[in-house]
Amino acid sequence: MGMKKAFVSVLPPADASISFKGYRFPPDVISYAVWLYYRFPQSR
Repeated sequence: MGMKKAFVSVLPPADASISFKGYRFPPDVISYAVWLYYRFPQSR
């Protein structure tokens, strides 16, 4: 018997708003930092 891979979505539903309440930085800064992280990946 083979093992089946389960794919689980980690993205919130499209109608859910993203909340950054309780973080040190404003939402604009967090969003920009995440964009930079995915736009310019670091190679190891």
